[in-house]
Amino acid sequence: MTMTVLKRTEGDCVVKVYGGAETTPIALATDLKLGNETAATPKVNITGITWTGVSAGTITIKRNSIDIAVIVTTVPGQLDFSGNGMIADSIENGSDISVVTTGTSTQLWLRLQKVSGYTSSNKLLTGVQ
Repeated sequence: MTMTVLKRTEGDCVVKVYGGAETTPIALATDLKLGNETAATPKVNITGITWTGVSAGTITIKRNSIDIAVIVTTVPGQLDFSGNGMIADSIENGSDISVVTTGTSTQLWLRLQKVSGYTSSNKLLTGVQ
């Protein structure tokens, strides 16, 4: 499996995990931090999940060995935890994310919200003259 960070800001990340059957870790303290950030006990919520893949595939998202979501890739889909009465998934949000896939070709996009634990070393001051 390959993990790529498609978007990385001070508060928001989008990660894509794709390929064949394997387990892929997403480390909160290293994979999601910006170059000017330090990460001490980071907490990250899941705000969206999008997936597709072969019909025989599954994707399991785990945190601290707890199943957060188990997805069958028969039909592509999307879950939005940021609106429509839903809230972000914060279960084990201080633990790294592990993506376990089966099948020959799966694609997963995770939208992640950095809740706390990240500190920028060069915050820009605005409005100061």
